[in-house]
Amino acid sequence: MSWPSRAIASAGSLLLLAGLCACSAPEASSDSPYASQFEQARSESTTDFQRDVLDDDVITEEEFREVRQRYVDCLADAGIRAEALADGSYDMPDGLQGKNADADMACATKTVIPVESLYYTIRSNPQNEDFSALIVECLQAKGVVDDAFAKEDWDEFVSAFAALAGDGSTPAPAASELPTLPGGVQIDDPDVQSCSSDPLRL
Repeated sequence: MSWPSRAIASAGSLLLLAGLCACSAPEASSDSPYASQFEQARSESTTDFQRDVLDDDVITEEEFREVRQRYVDCLADAGIRAEALADGSYDMPDGLQGKNADADMACATKTVIPVESLYYTIRSNPQNEDFSALIVECLQAKGVVDDAFAKEDWDEFVSAFAALAGDGSTPAPAASELPTLPGGVQIDDPDVQSCSSDPLRL
């Protein structure tokens, strides 16, 4: 089973960085909390299909299923077996290389990028609140960190983790080398993963 790198719903720890995104986006007139992000996504889209999905500042479940299926169908046309699973992941070969990796990126660029990341972001944070702050509130509610632990502490922790973990192109560091939360709690702790992927428990 494989999660594509663009799917921020993955429980994989590197996707915690989605909560830190502070990318600027164009001004937008829509009342949607994600109006600017939709406008940015439309500007990054490469196909009319993507732009149609994003046009009304809403990504319905039906639209998203079609986005994912088009990605899978595109991979199949390139000779890569894949299946979109109900949990949001994909059953497909790991470690695609060469022409298969190029085909994967080409298929993703005209289907799931940038729709997939925006869809999952909206699902986990409907009102577009400060995601890091929501994560910290969740961690505090679960007793993982105390009230003295602030949003800035979380951001620093994730940045330090990402710097050591790298982008996957080099061997992963030993778990003992990675930063931890107060009390030695690791990033793969179930409560940390739960709060970082769904802090509002939606």
